[in-house]
Amino acid sequence: MKVPKNFIEDESLLEPFVIAAATNSLDSACDLLFIHGSDLTWGQQHFGLFLVNVNTDENFDEVIEVVEARSKLIFGSMASAMLRKFEPRLIEVLANVAPELEKQTEAAARQRIIGSAIATEFANEKTKSEFDRMAGEVFSVDRWISFADSIASSLLRNAISLRQRQLASTGMTEDDYDRMSYALQRLALCDRIVRIAYPSNSLNLELSVASHGEFNATGILDGANVVEWLRLKSSLASLKIGQEKALPAFIAAYVNKHFAGPRQAFACAKYGEQSKPDLDVVIPTLAIGFEIKLYQAPFAITNNKVATLASELRQQLPAYVQAGCERVGYVSNLTQEMAELVVAAAQQGMNTSVQVIAIGDGAGNLISLLDEIGQQLEARRQEIFEEKVQRHTAAAAAAPSD
Repeated sequence: MKVPKNFIEDESLLEPFVIAAATNSLDSACDLLFIHGSDLTWGQQHFGLFLVNVNTDENFDEVIEVVEARSKLIFGSMASAMLRKFEPRLIEVLANVAPELEKQTEAAARQRIIGSAIATEFANEKTKSEFDRMAGEVFSVDRWISFADSIASSLLRNAISLRQRQLASTGMTEDDYDRMSYALQRLALCDRIVRIAYPSNSLNLELSVASHGEFNATGILDGANVVEWLRLKSSLASLKIGQEKALPAFIAAYVNKHFAGPRQAFACAKYGEQSKPDLDVVIPTLAIGFEIKLYQAPFAITNNKVATLASELRQQLPAYVQAGCERVGYVSNLTQEMAELVVAAAQQGMNTSVQVIAIGDGAGNLISLLDEIGQQLEARRQEIFEEKVQRHTAAAAAAPSD
């Protein structure tokens, strides 16, 4: 089996996971590699991928309710004051675009015109200066505090919702999730970008935002309840958005880091033309390939979906056979039982001798297989060495003596 022409050459981003896999305290970081990127999003994908740390008490709901009620009262008067200040300017802006609005019959087109006009007006330096002056008059200290409270309460609600969605979609327990989050932070693979805290005896929130991803100077009261937004490092997130590349790169990095010799595993390998499909991982020396399939909410996948998943896998296998693979590992975030059902269904009716191995239940089964592959690579290297010695000995014996 030949070495691919193109593949991921820089596997350094996955080295922390390779290190974590060799520990008992931080190996939970590898659980992240088996979560579909879409299950980690909050809003648009380009915002990044997020996790949430939660440490609240039984007073959480009442704190949020009081803060939200207080914010609504303040915002009503604040919005009224802002409208009074800017109403003359808004009337003037809308009057200027009135002729253009009359030509439009679609509501969406009219809204775009209005929005563009207002945005243009507020981009004007004179208007911005006037807005800054008015803001100082309209926003008292109490109103700014209420504004911060409202943002904090909204972030809290969203954080709890995101965490619950992630737990439901992955089937992880609270403890599993917390261990993964802790390990990722210890390995510096994510940033703490927002922290909301409240003391157990208070109805007030403390909001801290770290614009560049880490809290170095801010602190919280001892014993305070805390919710934190964690964002994966952008370099790592980019490997999990769209085509999943993080897990293939990890597999290649693990094999290569544990083999004292030239590169043996190639992630996102491509043979031939660019139009050809990527092979997630190939190990040419052993004629082994890995097909990676991460599914959204795998915990909810049922037996009646096996046929669909098997059909998808069946379509991928010919490319591995064509490249020369004799064994293919099907790595997924399914349970081991479900993964085996998918493999069995995929192989039905296939006219090929390729051996397909199901690898489910997270990192544990995968690491065990990769360790076996490492032993096979060492055995193959020893065979090659012995063959070279034999050839050299035979050549020396066949050479004419002086």
